[in-house]
Amino acid sequence: MDVIKHSEWADTKFTLHLLSQILGKIKLETAQQEPQWAHVTLAITPNGFTTGLLFYEDQAFQVDLDIYESRIFINVEGNVQAVPIETAKPIKTYFKEIFEALASKNIQLGINPKPQEMPYKTNLNEDDTPLTFNWEQAIRGLKLFHFAAVAQLKFIGPLRARKMKPALFWGTFDVSSLVLPGIREPHPEDKVIQNPYSMNISSNMDFGLAMTRWMCQHFSSCRIPSSTKNSIASAWSRKRRILKLR
Repeated sequence: MDVIKHSEWADTKFTLHLLSQILGKIKLETAQQEPQWAHVTLAITPNGFTTGLLFYEDQAFQVDLDIYESRIFINVEGNVQAVPIETAKPIKTYFKEIFEALASKNIQLGINPKPQEMPYKTNLNEDDTPLTFNWEQAIRGLKLFHFAAVAQLKFIGPLRARKMKPALFWGTFDVSSLVLPGIREPHPEDKVIQNPYSMNISSNMDFGLAMTRWMCQHFSSCRIPSSTKNSIASAWSRKRRILKLR
């Protein structure tokens, strides 16, 4: 597999990360709320990522980021408008074009423009710094997302548990899955993400450790540093002690 290093596509990745923030915030504003913020992740597609089907009042719409076509497609009940993804274009312009396309079809949305879970803090609708988009680097990065999605699907598929299938978490810009205990939690009314991954720590640790073991058994390219192996062994030992105490 052609694995792209972070340093090879850092600038293009940053551009896509900011764009994913816009799509994610649109979904946060319109999707039906679910536990563990499952309703705000972006689905990975063959060509990029998408909000999936959303509703605003009586209208259905969807926003797709297509890396192969270098376009963001805003589809409102079959009426499709395209926003080009191009180098030197600032996030402020993307923001304006996406929301103007939605508004032209009477979808009047307001989102919090502050980036989420990023060291970058400038409002998305204000920053006019030119961004980078390299098509070949973006394609290689997308293939890495596909690889992560396939690996996680193979692992969580047989698990008899409530789970979230692999999706793009736009705060951290990574493809992740969750395995969750069946606990009903009230949803905060203000929609501010404060602790999206609060869950049973023991279950989460089991999943992370088991996932690491499984991937290294099934992918010959997997290499675990000795320090990580020691950490895994220590964690499993602690887990066994916890179970004995119970």
